[in-house]
Amino acid sequence: MYNIDIEVDTTIDIGKTPMGDRVFYRANGGTFEGPRLKGRVLPAGGDYAIRLDSSTMRLEVRLILETDDGEVIYNTYNGYIYDNPDGTKYWRVCNFYETASKKI
Repeated sequence: MYNIDIEVDTTIDIGKTPMGDRVFYRANGGTFEGPRLKGRVLPAGGDYAIRLDSSTMRLEVRLILETDDGEVIYNTYNGYIYDNPDGTKYWRVCNFYETASKKI
């Protein structure tokens, strides 16, 4: 649907909780672009992540996107990032979108 580049500002280490090591990465902005949508990531929201072990992180991301023509989209996604032994990362996420826009 689009490629997204999120600028991460502040990282808050919440610490070890019963669920795992909780970390918050605040979204400070960014951009997204695809065949039908293009715009910016607003400086709101972020990733409420849990490090499950040394190579796996569970994501809980909340973002607000604004298209180039001013439409606003609330985007959440949940999933996992796995650090492969070769240094690459494997992402598996499920996106959900909400908007009041009649255009999108």
